[in-house]
Amino acid sequence: MRETNAPILTVENLSIAFGETEAVRGLGFEVPRGGTLAIVGESGSGKSVTSMAAMGLLKFTGGRVTSGAIRLHGKDGETAITGALEAELRRLRGNRISMTFQEPMTSLDPVFTIGSQIGEALKLHRGLRGRAARDEAARFLELLRLPNAPAQLDRYPHQLSGGMRQRVMIAMAVSCRPDLLIANEPTTALDVTIPAQILQIIRDMQEEFGTSVIFISHDMGVVSEMADEVVVMRNGEMVEKGCAEDVILRPRADYTRALMAAVPKIGAMQGSESPRKFDLPGQAAEESGDHPAPERAEPLVRLDKVTTRYEITSGFLGRVSHRVHAAEDVSFEIHPGETLALAGKSGSGKSTVGKTLQQLVRPVSGHILYRGTDILSLDPAERQRFKREIQYIFQDPYGSLNPRKTVKQSLTEPMATYGPLKTPTRRWSSGSATASR
Repeated sequence: MRETNAPILTVENLSIAFGETEAVRGLGFEVPRGGTLAIVGESGSGKSVTSMAAMGLLKFTGGRVTSGAIRLHGKDGETAITGALEAELRRLRGNRISMTFQEPMTSLDPVFTIGSQIGEALKLHRGLRGRAARDEAARFLELLRLPNAPAQLDRYPHQLSGGMRQRVMIAMAVSCRPDLLIANEPTTALDVTIPAQILQIIRDMQEEFGTSVIFISHDMGVVSEMADEVVVMRNGEMVEKGCAEDVILRPRADYTRALMAAVPKIGAMQGSESPRKFDLPGQAAEESGDHPAPERAEPLVRLDKVTTRYEITSGFLGRVSHRVHAAEDVSFEIHPGETLALAGKSGSGKSTVGKTLQQLVRPVSGHILYRGTDILSLDPAERQRFKREIQYIFQDPYGSLNPRKTVKQSLTEPMATYGPLKTPTRRWSSGSATASR
């Protein structure tokens, strides 16, 4: 554990509420100067809400600080984040405090190119303009291993994969060399070859600029490598805190021990002929044995030499200048009850294969057979019927949920379109469904 002096950030007795609902209660911790504090816990425990409060962004999400204080310390004394005017917070954000958000599309503006968005931060906080700002933006993208970085500056967020957008967002956050970087799940959307590089860049920045880091993550392996101190949260309250070695190797709280035990370990199922259920935090382990493997019957879905390409247009007339070979000659089978994993680095074509199977994009060649029927050979009306049989969970929830619709409306719309509900107004709950007639 590295030696530190006075903390860069102090959180004292912090409580946060959304309306009448308390999201965080009595939270307190310090972020060591030049060190890393990791905040861990299950989804909904209050990790991200705490980071939004530290950035002074709660009011934009409908939340408010009901008690406590957040103070940022620096050479010129301390600055109170809670209660600060918006003008003061704007000078701090991106300059002294920066944050990488969990969902890239919520922090990248869809109507501006990548280069203009990174350049805006460089112009505002570092005074760089024109070619100097563009070259600096390209340098950060190259540090984050984004392929063909100079060309990516002219692309829009929707033209990049989820992993590429995540790296762009990290580049924006670190481009102004902040005193404190809040990294909210910075490696979630990245393939297995990139996180180590991202973490090394954060370490190098800490060594060179003395940057402090709040690291929010579910990945305990990453936390064990990066953190000096760890705060464990559950249901808006702090369960345990201490140095990383003590919390990870010698946890005191039952919840922390359960959280550590729930982390899947590669090779843990070696020797088993079929999958086993995972132990969940706070729940007793089931005594049932292995989950039986499905019988190898006729395949449910079969892809035969499927090729999908994207046309890139340019110029005033929008002529096709080149084509991106996203997926080439992909073939595999999925049997009933079986799980097939598509693995590969960011941009390798995994999402394209899924979208092709869901008929969101049309391949240029190949066959997709569902229960022996070639979907691509059917007319549009018949193909529409098959979309109900194949469902897709997108990588970025914000990109697939309509922000103008409530959760109920989003859930009942496909039910009304494809079957179970006769109208979208039917009410439903987790246990039953009743029609509002």
